[in-house]
Amino acid sequence: MTQNNEAVHKTFVIIIGGCLVGLSSALFLAWHKVPCILVEKHVTPSLHPRAIGYTPRTMEIYSSVGLKDKIPEMPKDRVLRRIQVESLNSEWEEKPMPWTPGKDRNPDAKEGSPFRSAAIAQDRLEPILYERAVALGAEVRRGHRMLDFDQDAESMVVMVSDAEQQQYEIKAQYMIAADGHSSPVRSKLDIEVSGAGYLDTVRSILFHAPTLDHDLERGCQ
Repeated sequence: MTQNNEAVHKTFVIIIGGCLVGLSSALFLAWHKVPCILVEKHVTPSLHPRAIGYTPRTMEIYSSVGLKDKIPEMPKDRVLRRIQVESLNSEWEEKPMPWTPGKDRNPDAKEGSPFRSAAIAQDRLEPILYERAVALGAEVRRGHRMLDFDQDAESMVVMVSDAEQQQYEIKAQYMIAADGHSSPVRSKLDIEVSGAGYLDTVRSILFHAPTLDHDLERGCQ
């Protein structure tokens, strides 16, 4: 770690990783006026849609920090569904999402939230979270990579490299590891994972198919 105080930045919380979890953390901290710095190794957000489909509870939480009119909910006459097909020309098997309220899932289920699910993809949601977090005072540093970290008696000390490969330190009271499934933070702390282990290899493909728009508008995921 460098001892050059001029290269030391200070905040209350440092967040490692700038996707959904990291951006949401920055947003909620900034909403509560907690100073935070987020470092994300990628210069630009991923253009791949990735995750899609958010529960009514998620919509409640995002609404509480001023995003009610920014994230479109499913229309009242539509239900968020997942579609399983063998090919785009075959029959479509529609499956309601596990949290789908009302008769589409369970005839006896009652609405537990004034909000509905949202079918917004991750590549569209992340810019909304970023814009709101920055507007509330969060500092997001893209193109900055965590190199190492340590903890002393008073704070976390994180070594960071910026887009020009210049190194500097960030001191914070807390650190949030939002750096994904292969988390370097978790690896350094020797935090093991448990479970069944490898399950499957899943790939997603992004393609342009305007003729499917009418099906997607029905709430198919």
